[in-house]
Amino acid sequence: MKALLLVRPKHFSFNSETQASNAFQKNISEEHIQSKAVDEFNRFLQVLKLHHIKHVVIDDSNSPVKPDAIFPNNWISTHNGETIVLYPMEAKNRRPERRIDIVQTLQEKYGYKKIIDLTKYENDGQYLEGTGSLVLDRPNRTAFLARSSRSNSNLAEKFCEKLGYDLIDFTAVDGKGIPIYHTNVMISSGERFLVWCPSLISDESDRQRIRNYILDTDKESIEITKDQVAAYAGNILEVKNEEGTNCLLLSTTARRSLTTDQIFALRNHCSLLPIPIPTIEKVGGGSVRCMVAVLD
Repeated sequence: MKALLLVRPKHFSFNSETQASNAFQKNISEEHIQSKAVDEFNRFLQVLKLHHIKHVVIDDSNSPVKPDAIFPNNWISTHNGETIVLYPMEAKNRRPERRIDIVQTLQEKYGYKKIIDLTKYENDGQYLEGTGSLVLDRPNRTAFLARSSRSNSNLAEKFCEKLGYDLIDFTAVDGKGIPIYHTNVMISSGERFLVWCPSLISDESDRQRIRNYILDTDKESIEITKDQVAAYAGNILEVKNEEGTNCLLLSTTARRSLTTDQIFALRNHCSLLPIPIPTIEKVGGGSVRCMVAVLD
């Protein structure tokens, strides 16, 4: 990992265009949502600086208004120090988040030469929202995808063909029968562990494919519940800091939801770095993992 990309919000607010497919969002009547989101964002940066985790911060642009600009992982990913992938997104008011100036900045700073642009599929009503839709185990070249209106299996196959990944796709629904909108709220692939929620996956054969992957990669399986998914315990990210220490980025909401056994299991692999972002979670329907794009 070269660094993490974060976008400081300018117009963070409830996005009514994404509400239908994101059961995590809450349209709360709270004052100063934007300023609270910026405060939480800045605390996130303090944690990254304190623990020597490399990161790049780009300010959101003033126009057009982009309520979800704080979640860049849905529109961009980078690979092997050479490739940038741009993704098709379902909500029309999120598409302006894809900024050519950010792409050019990353190309100049890190030397990415190739761009794979999947955005044309928006015209066909097919969407694949970056590493929200795709949870990547980069060393083992495996991609996980929970099918939803935002996460198209055919596009995931195209991604895997171009980047050399094997796809494990499945159907996951919450207690109300609503598809899990992004895979990264229920699965996180660490270096030596997999956090996942098998109870959301209805098909036993799909669950078995994931168990086989865990056996093949010799990872520890850390299972979380539906309630813990709702507390963003799956929306976490393991990264290495500049000293080579494995650190787990997660929200304080997620940290509080974990059992003692789960905490000990995770601490065997990494240091836990909880970050308080309650406003971002409630209003935006995404947590720590959604806020960063990994620059590989």
